[in-house]
Amino acid sequence: MLDWASDELYKERFDILFHLKCKEINSIPGRKSLVEILSYSCSLTSDEISQILQQSPGKVLFIIDGFDELRLTKEIYHITPNTDLLQKAPSEVVLCALLRGRILPESFLLVTTRSTATDKLSDLLKGPQRFTEIMDFSEKGVEEYFQKFFQDEELFRKSYTFVKPNETLFTACSIPVICWIICTTIKERFKVGADVTSGLETTTSIYVDFVFTLLQHHCQDLNQSFLTLLRSL
Repeated sequence: MLDWASDELYKERFDILFHLKCKEINSIPGRKSLVEILSYSCSLTSDEISQILQQSPGKVLFIIDGFDELRLTKEIYHITPNTDLLQKAPSEVVLCALLRGRILPESFLLVTTRSTATDKLSDLLKGPQRFTEIMDFSEKGVEEYFQKFFQDEELFRKSYTFVKPNETLFTACSIPVICWIICTTIKERFKVGADVTSGLETTTSIYVDFVFTLLQHHCQDLNQSFLTLLRSL
């Protein structure tokens, strides 16, 4: 969205983008129209949104975030089709009508979901569809990340040999940001000459150590000790 707003991406393709978070849609009360639902996610009025959508529906992109979090019931498939911008229905029904192309079929959709809901999404989506799967690190990928992170062969071997046998930590390393946190924590211990294996057996202990490191480096003007602050946190 930032790249589009900065004229760096799809500059000529879309006139407007709407960002809809499924978790927030779950909490919208009562029966709403698509226009009303969109007004929750931006500063435009319902009248302004309605005017834009009717003028150039083919130049609208909906970013629907976290489809797997949308609360769907079996009744969703038996409700009378919702086809109008201003027709009111439960929020999840309206969103499904948008996904199916019953409302604004000329518009474009970019939907994110966890893989557990991919089949359900595919059944709902209007065609044509294109799926891109964003994968976590494989076992080999974790090893390569450690190698690139530490660069020094000896440090790489020490850290990787420590994490590999610990199933909990090694599984957590498949998520890139967690892998970075674990590597950063271990590297900090190498710096100060601390025992790498002491108290870092679980992801919780890794997080605590990481937050403690952040406090040490970014809260240097505090009147209380880092440990006191950590405990109160």
